[in-house]
Amino acid sequence: MGEGLTPGVVRDVPAAVTARLDRQQVLYEPGRRCEFLVPEVALRWRPGPPHVLAAQLHRVATLSTLDAVTFSVIPEAATAVAAVPHEFAILGDPEVGDAVEVIIETVTRELHIRDEAQVAVYIDLWERLAATAVADDDVRTLLTAHSATLRAF
Repeated sequence: MGEGLTPGVVRDVPAAVTARLDRQQVLYEPGRRCEFLVPEVALRWRPGPPHVLAAQLHRVATLSTLDAVTFSVIPEAATAVAAVPHEFAILGDPEVGDAVEVIIETVTRELHIRDEAQVAVYIDLWERLAATAVADDDVRTLLTAHSATLRAF
């Protein structure tokens, strides 16, 4: 265990890695659909050695080929359509009648938003951001290029 990148927050790194891998199993569950949307600048942030991020980008590119996964990137050159002060996840799909929840992770806890009006704000935000993003082969080309740049270090 040790202090990570966030001062005052002690992490058990092996446990964190195991938990992250366990969470990825959802990508393979039948009937499950997962969509990810990130800004390109987030792909350049290196909280560790370049080869670590290169490996992560390769993993994301591989996962993006799964039928149940969409990985989209908002290019750096895209004009901002909204301000996003924090990351968020939307669980459920209102189009199929799912109970929808927004989860926001802070440094010390998770916030769960279930109020329909507030959830609608996040769904609208997601849709506006997604309209500026690239996906499929274009995103894999972008990920491969970033990974190659990192491997050159």
